[in-house]
Amino acid sequence: MSMKRLFILGASGFGRDMETFLALMPMKKCDWRIEGYLDDDLRALDGFRSDYRVLSTIKDFEFRAGDLALLAIADPAAKARIHGSLKDKVSFLTYVAPDVLVGKFAKIGEGTVIYPGALVGPGAEIGTAVTINGGTKLGHDVKVGDFSSLMVDIAVGGGTVIGRNVFVGSGATIIPKRKIDDGAKVGAGSVVIRNVHGGQTVFGNPARVI
Repeated sequence: MSMKRLFILGASGFGRDMETFLALMPMKKCDWRIEGYLDDDLRALDGFRSDYRVLSTIKDFEFRAGDLALLAIADPAAKARIHGSLKDKVSFLTYVAPDVLVGKFAKIGEGTVIYPGALVGPGAEIGTAVTINGGTKLGHDVKVGDFSSLMVDIAVGGGTVIGRNVFVGSGATIIPKRKIDDGAKVGAGSVVIRNVHGGQTVFGNPARVI
């Protein structure tokens, strides 16, 4: 079987996380091999150990037919921009760690990355290029829009709707059936008991606009 070339987009901590997680995948389940990183900072790996190197900037790299890219970037706006510039040039790998519990009838979009230890409840709908970090738990029927990023150990109550380009910091709690509109940010450790409007940044317990 011919192996596809896989490029990790972003050589920061998230990228190096993915280097580790991908190396733990059983090879019999993989039709790709990692070629290296693409990052606009060609020195992004300086001072860090890696089995790969930064091959090129993202915008200057020329993909071949059949290549795959993995978005290892936390910033929602950057993910949206990069995905938009590359979607007609390369296919995006969807990564769901083997230990992730995915409930019945859940949907996971292309290019989404779900770290080990996460939980996706039944009926959940995860959009394109979403990042769900380790230990984060999404209740039943939660919706997460394209390019959003949920960091470590977040609890999202059932029926919650999270829009596009949303960032939720580590340790946050969102009670059931809340709505977090497009472009909002929820600070680390916050407890969201009210809806958050588009573009707002909230922080605290209970979370308030800052």
